[in-house]
Amino acid sequence: IFSAITAVLLDGLVNSIQKKMKGNRLAGVAGAFFLYVGSLLGLAYLTVSVLIRQAINLSEKAPGFVKEIYLSLILPYIRKWEQYADSLPKDIITSLQKMLENGIASLEGFTKSTVEALLAFAGFIPGFLLEFLIYLVALFLISLELPNLKNKFKLFINPVTYQKISLVINDLTKAGVGFLKAQIILSVLTFVMAFSGLSILGV
Repeated sequence: IFSAITAVLLDGLVNSIQKKMKGNRLAGVAGAFFLYVGSLLGLAYLTVSVLIRQAINLSEKAPGFVKEIYLSLILPYIRKWEQYADSLPKDIITSLQKMLENGIASLEGFTKSTVEALLAFAGFIPGFLLEFLIYLVALFLISLELPNLKNKFKLFINPVTYQKISLVINDLTKAGVGFLKAQIILSVLTFVMAFSGLSILGV
């Protein structure tokens, strides 16, 4: 289903490349396909590189951050506890110790669940890559046969209904493309303004 939807969305690009290739449908599909896959791979590369870079920065800053938390938050409470512990009743000390043990157990459970989630994500990747490969193969084949599929689809409905459906699809496509263009223009303008302002401020 995703392959069919993507093939319909890319059909305009396929047709434009096909015209430049003197009506060669295979060349048009191949050109649009490689542009689409290249865009996906580029986006994936940028996302992964940003995540890795942020993870490295976090790992470098984490020790100092933990030390700062210990010195500013935990150590003062430990000193206060040492001052008041002798004067508190044993029942209160016992209940506080139980609360501390429960907190440590919760932290251990959170760490364990985080590790399990990471392992589950690592196990999900091979299956996702296989499904993604099937998606790409299906996309290429559906794009190649899309004109025949459209002609067969015309046989099941009358011409008036087909014209209405085509009109709705064309209007939706134009509206979608216009929306994307507007968002890209606004994003570029926002980037230029923010970058200029931060550069002037020296941030």
